[in-house]
Amino acid sequence: MDRPFSIDPEIARARTLPAEVYRSEAVFERTKEEIFARSWQPVGETSRLKAPGRVLPVTMLEGCLDEPLVLTRDGEGRAHCLSNVCTHRGALVVEGEGSRQSLRCRYHGRRFELDGRMKWMPEFEETRDFPSPADDLPQAPLRKWGPLHFASLGPKWSFEEWIGPVRDRTDWLDPQRFVLDPDRSTAYLIEANWALYCDNYLEGFHLPYVHGASLGGKIDYGGYRTQLFEWCNVQIGPAADGEPGFDPPEGHPDAGRRIGAWYFWLFPNVMLNFYPWGLSLNVVQPLSPSRTRVLFRSYVGDPGKLNEGAGAELHRIEMEDEEIVESAQRGVRSRLYHRGRYSPTREEGPHHFHRLLARFLAACVVLLHLLAASAPTEAQRRGRTAPPDAGWAPATIGLQVGNDNLSSGTLLGAHLQVPIMPSGLVALGAGAETTFLTNLREYQYNLDAVVYPMTLVGGRGGLYAGGGVGIRNSLHGTEADQPRENKRSYSLLAGLSSRVVGRLGLRLEARWLFVEGVTYDPRILSIGGSFRLWG
Repeated sequence: MDRPFSIDPEIARARTLPAEVYRSEAVFERTKEEIFARSWQPVGETSRLKAPGRVLPVTMLEGCLDEPLVLTRDGEGRAHCLSNVCTHRGALVVEGEGSRQSLRCRYHGRRFELDGRMKWMPEFEETRDFPSPADDLPQAPLRKWGPLHFASLGPKWSFEEWIGPVRDRTDWLDPQRFVLDPDRSTAYLIEANWALYCDNYLEGFHLPYVHGASLGGKIDYGGYRTQLFEWCNVQIGPAADGEPGFDPPEGHPDAGRRIGAWYFWLFPNVMLNFYPWGLSLNVVQPLSPSRTRVLFRSYVGDPGKLNEGAGAELHRIEMEDEEIVESAQRGVRSRLYHRGRYSPTREEGPHHFHRLLARFLAACVVLLHLLAASAPTEAQRRGRTAPPDAGWAPATIGLQVGNDNLSSGTLLGAHLQVPIMPSGLVALGAGAETTFLTNLREYQYNLDAVVYPMTLVGGRGGLYAGGGVGIRNSLHGTEADQPRENKRSYSLLAGLSSRVVGRLGLRLEARWLFVEGVTYDPRILSIGGSFRLWG
């Protein structure tokens, strides 16, 4: 990735996601933790959790998060979403759907109430401070909409903000009455990145080119439009002349128009498609940077319309989409493709999606950029030595923030680095840092020599390592009125540095200090920005 990316909020100026986002293992792993683990996901039908005592083990986002959960309804009729992992030794607690008065782990017999509270454990009479809240099964927020339950491990946004636009447009259909049709429910495996699948779903631009025969006569492409909300968007597909559709009531946002379909996308991976016959739920499950599973669940409200209108040929439409998305996945692997542009009138949905992704992945991409600085060049990957860089490396000045492991104190500092050899192999640096503690401040002054090993093989900057000497001004006693002392210090350091844009750069550094006459060795981790003075 050339540099940390952003998506311009003005679609007419914006560029699409960098191709690296669709193929990077690091981005994929970070996406799981920063986005999917903080999102709302469907975890089962409400019809399977009606009676008190019902328990339903589920796996949240199988193949991606693989989080074992159990839905329960206690004796007072309250629904819960609990961790399905025993707080004793980590075994699964519930391994089958059914009715229970309590939950019992079959490994060592620990019992839990249906609300997750630890009830009883054999052979623990001599265990101190037991039980405690840590012995209860952790709870996850559980919400209900239509025929579905949704849960989140740690939501970054509220459920009502997320689902609200769906309620506003479809509550009049009473979707909670829709019934799952297992025969019309299936799963598809796609050889493409999950975000490419969402990109395709989020725009109607491809309809006349990819779905001309399947949807061309059922949806009015000329009247097709997208409406954006904070955490979701909806594509509104007017029914073509003579085709079945919805006739929304007075006061509805689409009143006065016959609607063939509403296509709701809820960040990051949930799709609610409303057709005259009912609801098609699609859940996009990322499996790897280049493989995705998509679950289709059909909830029927009017069986008489199953073979009519825009929702009549879902399998055929899916096959058409898969073919083009897998083609795009092969394309984004190209060394010659980087980023594209948006149609301001037809690709508002992908632009909205990409802006949300960029917001959550910003920190990940900064780290990738720093790592990219130390990656071998294309010539080196092909087994050839790249020509060495000529001239002097730049001199930089900057600021950094960090943490001192000994005191957990916050560190603020400044640094200056000047090359002393052509090509930037060796540089001298000077720095000053202040660590803010509870009752005192410590000051550290350093003079460092650092080596950039990548320059030995023709690379540019990136990884560096070195050492230095300095002075640490500190309170070296246990009493608050102890006098301050200056003590000599020695340091070992290693880090990553990289140019971000123009003269601005980033660096991530770890430093280990040895202070004379002091028994502890402070270890400092800092991140900072730098500004190129010359070179």
